[in-house]
Amino acid sequence: QLPDAHLTRIEAAFVRRFVRHVSVGIPLFEGGVEVANVVVAADNLYNPFGRDFAIFRRRLVEFGRRKQQQDVNNFHLTAGIDGELPENGLLAGWFWEGVLNYNRNEATQLYRGNIRTTRLQNAVGSSFVDSTGAPRCGTPGSIIEGCVPLNVFGGPGSITQDQIDYLTFTGVWQGYNQMISGQFNTSGPLFHLAAKRAVSLAAGYEYRILSGGQIPDPITVAHETSGNSGLPTEGSYKVNEVYAELSVPIVEKVPFADTLELVAAARGSWYSNFGSTFNYKLGARWSPIEDVTLRGTYSTAFRAPNIQELFGGV
Repeated sequence: QLPDAHLTRIEAAFVRRFVRHVSVGIPLFEGGVEVANVVVAADNLYNPFGRDFAIFRRRLVEFGRRKQQQDVNNFHLTAGIDGELPENGLLAGWFWEGVLNYNRNEATQLYRGNIRTTRLQNAVGSSFVDSTGAPRCGTPGSIIEGCVPLNVFGGPGSITQDQIDYLTFTGVWQGYNQMISGQFNTSGPLFHLAAKRAVSLAAGYEYRILSGGQIPDPITVAHETSGNSGLPTEGSYKVNEVYAELSVPIVEKVPFADTLELVAAARGSWYSNFGSTFNYKLGARWSPIEDVTLRGTYSTAFRAPNIQELFGGV
């Protein structure tokens, strides 16, 4: 306990979430993301038909299941100090508090089992067996180094590990969201009408900084994957807000009005990147007897676009 009855509080939390997803082996089919504009060449080493194939389908069971792994960390920290104003004077009985908040979410996702689409055309294009007996992509006069011809016409198990290694990759997608905010709030009584409870006011100010971003791996950014593609993106904005709420008890414990109370509230918000807004609420609560309450409210509302909506990549 600090002098003048000021109380401090600290709250901290950390949550880690580790998730794995699996799905069946990748399907190759013409017209899909996987093999758009890919043609199996007539002179492909494994093509026994002597003609090009622009339409073909094959489930790549040899590649195993597609796997996705998520490692998510969540951080939360709140620190606050509060107290009451002096007992004597105009603001006697008023309460105040100051609060700082820090929240951050970090995620790393690993993807396995997808293929590099730019390598697929090399693997199903022209190929031959060189003088050492090794399969080669391209033609004898124009070899594609590192490429391993893909056998799409064989049955299950005909695709070898070296063919798989040439086409697959491990993708890494990293991202974060963060919010830092500071608040100052105060509340207390103003005066009395015909009710025992005083007309009271609560008011405050908040400043928030919101930011977020995502960084896919280079293969994903280059749209060379059979999975979802995406571009790196990052953005932030700041918000200044003031708000107040007024509670007006008019009468209590009188005939036809066990309670009669009016409520008014307002909030002004100023955003660093897309302007400002003002919203309000007007309400009334009437209890003609203790067991019956009628309530009515009229209010306006506003939802700001979040970081994902404002800065999400293509």
